[in-house]
Amino acid sequence: MSHTTNDSSSSSWDDFKSTFSGPIIRPGDDLYESARKGWNGDMDKRPLAIVRPTSKKDITNAILFAKKLGVPFTAKCGGHSLRCIVDDGIVLDLCLLRQVDVDVANKTARVQGGCHLADLDGEAWKHDRLAVTGGQVSHTGVSGLALGGGFGYIGRKFGMSCDNILSMDVILASGENVTVSKDNHPDLYWAMRGAGHNFGIVYEFTFQLYSMPEFTAGTIIHPRPVAKEVLKVYASLMESAPDELSVYVNLANHPQMGSVLIFTIAYVGNVEECEKALGALSSWGTPLVKDIRPTDYPELQKRIDPLVAHGRGVYNWDGLSSAHLDDAFIDAVLGHFDQAPPTGMSVISALGGAVRRPSVTGPSSFPHRDKMFLLAVAVFFPLGNPDSEERTAAIAWARKARAYITSDYVNSDGDTSLERSYGAFDNIARLVEIKKKYDPDNFFSVNRNLITMK
Repeated sequence: MSHTTNDSSSSSWDDFKSTFSGPIIRPGDDLYESARKGWNGDMDKRPLAIVRPTSKKDITNAILFAKKLGVPFTAKCGGHSLRCIVDDGIVLDLCLLRQVDVDVANKTARVQGGCHLADLDGEAWKHDRLAVTGGQVSHTGVSGLALGGGFGYIGRKFGMSCDNILSMDVILASGENVTVSKDNHPDLYWAMRGAGHNFGIVYEFTFQLYSMPEFTAGTIIHPRPVAKEVLKVYASLMESAPDELSVYVNLANHPQMGSVLIFTIAYVGNVEECEKALGALSSWGTPLVKDIRPTDYPELQKRIDPLVAHGRGVYNWDGLSSAHLDDAFIDAVLGHFDQAPPTGMSVISALGGAVRRPSVTGPSSFPHRDKMFLLAVAVFFPLGNPDSEERTAAIAWARKARAYITSDYVNSDGDTSLERSYGAFDNIARLVEIKKKYDPDNFFSVNRNLITMK
């Protein structure tokens, strides 16, 4: 259904164009069909316009124009979220704001709101091998990731992405531009590091960076028949693993090796230290593949990019659990995976380390620090027929795994509740109070919304 108001006339759009320096892409324009797409090829939404700001003033004017029209408003960075495009509304596409400036002496980076992880990772690494936690796919948008938490390969050592935000240059629903840090608007600083999509548009972040003189990464692959035994070894390892070690387990169907468990290993240190930290997992069984070597961090970040390229139809979600990786849970996950379509996959990542400890930048609204692990499920399917049996069966399979987790990751798509996303009542109540202070009309509503969710 289209939104129409007296202000949607051509003269109103002409007035907006006179205040906006970047491209404005509307239906019928050459770029419209490509600009309205996101990472997930299954998304098919038709906004009134996609606008690409080049300045803070552009962002302010886009917000005020959307409010004038009374239409939905959302922001797009990497395009991974289904909420980054909206029907009959304004999409703020931040793709022209991708500057990264590294301060080597202070180990910080100023990162514009449209940056992808590849922009941040690449620029930071070439300055004394600096890095910060951020996902596992290089075309992920920094803004969406960091504002909702931000797990990653080095998170057990250095904390989540949101833990390393020192400050943000934010445009609020009123159009006001504010600096947000522990000393400026501390309530908003707390809220935006975990629920930030509800509060404003970040023009620029300042992140804390960390030096990694040595970094090791690798892969160990085992066949499905030994899955339960090797997952028990993994579970025992991660109960007491050093913070420097992270291991992600991908249950997938490999085109040559069949059904396998792929252990992706990241270690802040050298190969010898990594092997020692891996303990029994390093020497267990007869792996199909074992390859652990010194690695550049940005290279690891790009390793699975081809598997999750733009444009494929996909249903995916991420959940968290406070349970341990015991026999019952392992049996449940393996049983679910054994029913997967050929393109289905499940990823287990043990948390802990710095993720479980209070943030080095002070308290934040991210509520899931007590969780033991993250379970991510994804399944790909052909595009073209939204009612196809293949698509329906694939999505139904992915949804079944929600029974095994207790909380939902804010950055994930799919149905959820306030409690599963934002934690205990007192955390939610404080977030809602801050939301009403800074966005009383719920202008920023195309998100895991603090006002409309139950």
